[in-house]
Amino acid sequence: MANHITYRSSRAKLEWAQSQMNILEQGLESLVKQQDNSAFFKMGKEKGELLIQGAQIHDVPDILSVHVGRIIGALRSALDNLIVQTVQTADPTVNTRNTVFPISGNTEKPGCHKWMGEKIRGLPTSYRDIVVDAKPYRGGNDKIFAIHSLRNEDEHLAINIVALRRNAVISSGSHFVVVKSEGADGKIIYTPTVTQFPDEFSVQTKIEFSGGVAGGWEVVPAISDFIAAVGDIIQKFEAV
Repeated sequence: MANHITYRSSRAKLEWAQSQMNILEQGLESLVKQQDNSAFFKMGKEKGELLIQGAQIHDVPDILSVHVGRIIGALRSALDNLIVQTVQTADPTVNTRNTVFPISGNTEKPGCHKWMGEKIRGLPTSYRDIVVDAKPYRGGNDKIFAIHSLRNEDEHLAINIVALRRNAVISSGSHFVVVKSEGADGKIIYTPTVTQFPDEFSVQTKIEFSGGVAGGWEVVPAISDFIAAVGDIIQKFEAV
């Protein structure tokens, strides 16, 4: 039977995070188009050489990192609000000063919940079970733990995000070139030769978190997963 608690704050923050995804995607899409504007093969045809750079990393504008930080912050706050509101509903006299959604940086053992301590004091058992089942710790629930870690990164300085460009040769063909070299006697030698150069290639840019627990994750898919994970927990609280 539903408990009739309306988690307005948690829901509002989740919905705000969802609404920001379109704005974030548009900003990142524009950045990708800028990065993919030209390939970064280095060709030296006069020497019959083809040098290929496999990847280049470019900084993402700070404003986009700030935007990501605000979304992550809203999701972390939505989880905290769940616990506080539930505890206050169960007992309005409980001091919720230290009440938060518990997330541990340690690799906790399944079934050991003592570390949650004061963070969920006064939380009814049915809700506590939801928190325990969510495995909010390192190695338990990667998405929930990443939200916690990224929030800390943002609060201490900034979330580190990069644009990683990669080249890929799709097809190459034979091309006639004249290679210039110097002989043993110091004379210049021009040698006709056939070498391979790309006829078609692609450039792909991915916007990724850099470093930390989310290092290497693509930003947009990862945040979409974070939103889904938080939404799932809110839904379970509402269904008790």
